[in-house]
Amino acid sequence: MHNAPGSQAAGPGMARLVAGSRIGRDDMRVNYLGPACLGIDHPALDGYDLSRFRPSCYLVEVSEDAGVGGPLMEGDLLVVDEQKPAQHADLVVVELDGEQRLFSSHRIGGRMRLMPTAGPDESIWARQSDLRGVVVHLARELGMRVDRAILS
Repeated sequence: MHNAPGSQAAGPGMARLVAGSRIGRDDMRVNYLGPACLGIDHPALDGYDLSRFRPSCYLVEVSEDAGVGGPLMEGDLLVVDEQKPAQHADLVVVELDGEQRLFSSHRIGGRMRLMPTAGPDESIWARQSDLRGVVVHLARELGMRVDRAILS
């Protein structure tokens, strides 16, 4: 079994999230923009009323790692709620090596396995406290609005 540097064994094909974990160079990065309530000026937010989101929400922009051919594309804005507990099949933000990265959560009993949304297929085990938030909305430039359900 191969473990990512900074991770510990947690089962076949999986590592446990620990300080300094590194899953892979190709997992999807997101860039922090700031609290949603600040009314950040971005073309993807034209026509959005950001006041409808909870004060615990912040915005991240999907990096170029996503490309343009999937359900998430470079430049998409994600609204992330840092107080919402992650459930099965949520998109979650985790900080690894000082960068925020996007994963899909998979609940297994009382534990959570995080699967990269891009890049290598290696997963990691995490605790709720390891997460920086759950994606609750996607905004895409050109006024196209995509509901969270489409991302699942």
